[in-house]
Amino acid sequence: MKLKTLAFATLVAFGGAAFAQAPATAPKTGTKVESPTIKADKDAIKSDKAEIKADKQKLKEDKTKLRADKKAERATKKAEKKAEAATPATPAKPVTETKSATPAVPATPAVPPKK
Repeated sequence: MKLKTLAFATLVAFGGAAFAQAPATAPKTGTKVESPTIKADKDAIKSDKAEIKADKQKLKEDKTKLRADKKAERATKKAEKKAEAATPATPAKPVTETKSATPAVPATPAVPPKK
């Protein structure tokens, strides 16, 4: 007898909680008519998504081009260094040659005369 009482008490205690979770009314299946502003907003979102997709594609192309440009620049610098290393070193000439003063040729002044 105690088992039946215990089972009944459990059913009463937890049975109400199970029925309380059921929806009170059935969900509506009818379609709503969209307002013009909602439709315009949805169209704007679609166009924005298309622009974003195009921008991402352009960015991807730009990155690829940048990598190729950097690679070409490195190759050019490397070729210049090889060419520079291959040419024999020549002594540097002074920018302005100074003439020594002789009786026939007077020495040139360092500062030009004032007028």
